[in-house]
Amino acid sequence: MIVASILNIGDELLIGQVVDTNSVYIAQQLNNIGVGIVEKMAVGDKLDVIIRGLTICSDQANVIIITGGLGPTSDDITKPALCNFFNTTLTTHQPTLLHLKHLFENVYKKIMPPINNNQALVPDCAEVLFNEIGTAPGLAFYKNEKYYFALPGVPEEMKYLMNNHVIPKIIKLSSHQKIHHKTLLTFGIGESSLATTLTDFEKELPHNISLAYLPELLSVRLRLTAQGTKANIENELEEQFKKIQLPIKKYIIATKDTTLVEVIQELLEQKNITVSIAESCTGGNVSALLTKRAGISKVFKGSIVCYHNELKKNLLGVSSAILETYGPVSKETVSIMAQEIRQRTHTDYGLAISGIMGPTGSTAQTLVGTVWIAISNAVQTDAYCHHLQFTRDKNIYISSLLAINHLREFILQ
Repeated sequence: MIVASILNIGDELLIGQVVDTNSVYIAQQLNNIGVGIVEKMAVGDKLDVIIRGLTICSDQANVIIITGGLGPTSDDITKPALCNFFNTTLTTHQPTLLHLKHLFENVYKKIMPPINNNQALVPDCAEVLFNEIGTAPGLAFYKNEKYYFALPGVPEEMKYLMNNHVIPKIIKLSSHQKIHHKTLLTFGIGESSLATTLTDFEKELPHNISLAYLPELLSVRLRLTAQGTKANIENELEEQFKKIQLPIKKYIIATKDTTLVEVIQELLEQKNITVSIAESCTGGNVSALLTKRAGISKVFKGSIVCYHNELKKNLLGVSSAILETYGPVSKETVSIMAQEIRQRTHTDYGLAISGIMGPTGSTAQTLVGTVWIAISNAVQTDAYCHHLQFTRDKNIYISSLLAINHLREFILQ
C-alpha cells in the first residue's frame, strides 16, 4: 500500500506570512487516487532542519512530496539539502537552462539575471520534472524503495507538476488500492453525544471502513472512509452509510459533504422561494454568511440591519407600545420584524433576529445571551428563543447559524 508524507519548506510558513494551501491541494489529489496521507510537516529554511524533516517523513511513508525552496536566491536551500540527503552533488541541467533563457528572452522580454542560472542546477541523481510554466523544475528521487518528489512552492507551478508528472508516476506505482468517502452533515448535536449514540455502530464496522468526526460550531460532519482492493468496496461503504443514518436521523441535514449555508441555498432554489432578513443583534452577519455563496441572489433579496429601536419603528413598523411593553428582544418584536420584512420586500419568507450579545446589556427582563428568532410566511409566523453563554463574537456567530437552521426547519415543516 502506498502512503505519503508531505514536507513544506519555508520560514514564511512558520511565521504565518504565507498560508499553506499547497499541502491541502496535494493531499486532495493523492486521496483522489487512493493514496493515504500519514503526515504533514512544515520546516524552516535551514539545512539541518530540512534533512531532519526528510528523515522523519521517510520513516512514515513510501512517497514523500516536498514543496518550496527551489528558487534561485540564497535562502532557497532545498536542493543543497537534497544533495546532502542523497549524497550527491549539483549539476547543470541543460534543457532547463535553455528553457529559462527562452522564458526571459521571449516571454518576460528581459535579460535573464545571472542568479537564475542557479535554477538549472539539479542534484545529479535526480530525474528532472520539466516545468513548462515556470522557472523551477521539479525533481524525483528513488532511495531505499521510497519515492521523493520535490516541487516549487509557487502554487500554480506546484499544481502543474503534480498533475502532469507526480500523479501519473504514483498511479503507475500504486496497486488497485482505493479510498472512498461518504459524508453526512448533522446539526444540533455535539460530537460526544454523536459518539455515544453511534457506539454500537462503530463496533460493528468492517475493518476496512473507518468513521471520522469533524466537528464545527453546532454541526458535525461524519465521514465514513473505505479502503481496500475489493471490487465491491463502494457497495460495502454505501451499506454502512445507510446504517449510520438510522440512529441519528433527526439530526441529519445533508447526506453529502456540504455546509448549512449550502443546504439552505439548495433548499430555497429547489422550492423556488425567496427570503429577506431583518437583523438587529447579528449586525448583518446572517446576510454575510448567505452572500458568501455565489448565485444566492436568486433566492435572497436583501436585508435591513435595524440595530437601533428607532429603525425597528421607522423601517419595520414595530410600534413604540410593543417595544415598551415587551422589549426589543422579545417574541412580539421579532415576529413583527419578520412579517414586515417579508411584506416590504415582497419575498416568500421573512427572517428576523434580535438579542443581547454581551458582554453588557442585561436588563431586569432580559439577560445577556438571550436571542429571539422569528420566521414568517404568508400563512404563519413562528418564533424561537435561545439563551447563549459565550463571548460576544461567538454568540453572534451561533445566533446566525441558529437563524439559518430555523429557516430550514420552517420551510420543511
